[in-house]
Amino acid sequence: MSLAIDATLSPHRFTSAFAAAKGGQKSLAQSMARQLWKDNIHVAYAIIDAQVGDGEGQMHPDSIAREYFHLAEQTPDCWSFQHHIQCKTSDMSLL
Repeated sequence: MSLAIDATLSPHRFTSAFAAAKGGQKSLAQSMARQLWKDNIHVAYAIIDAQVGDGEGQMHPDSIAREYFHLAEQTPDCWSFQHHIQCKTSDMSLL
């Protein structure tokens, strides 16, 4: 599984190099998925659109772990590739 932040979906000022790198990471994950899914290897690209922590407006690490576990437990007849998770205080601008 690959982890990304929102720079691939909505690049911000002064993040062009970072956005390009994350775009490359997503392209690599897509290529790997195309190649490996037929061999029953699940490749997923997870986007965490929040600060990680235990405070208001942050996503708790245990919540993130549950989402990754959910991806790992998906059956091959219903795999997802891109998994975008946001906290409840998100403005949902990336959707």
